[in-house]
This record gives sequence, C-alpha cells and structure tokens, in this order.
Amino acid sequence: QQSLARIRSQLPSEERIKQADVVIDTDCSLDELRTKVKELWQKLELDT
Repeated sequence: QQSLARIRSQLPSEERIKQADVVIDTDCSLDELRTKVKELWQKLELDT
C-alpha cells in the first residue's frame, strides 16, 4: 500500500520532463545510450 501511495504521489512523466534540466531517452541500445551520456557529459563539462 505504501508503494502505491508513493507512485500516485509522483509527478506525471510530462511534468518531470518540463522541470528537468536534462532528459536522457533510454529507449535505445546500451551502446547508443553510452554515446548519448558521454556526449551530454562533455557538453555539461563545457558549460560549467
């Protein structure tokens, strides 16, 4: 019951995406995901 209450209290995905600084789409192969993460990390390092 507690887990259901936690799930219900979470923001919908659309709201989380709106509020996020970064969104990584994980609907891809592991190799593609690694590439996306590396590219994003490099971009974030340059921005700081």
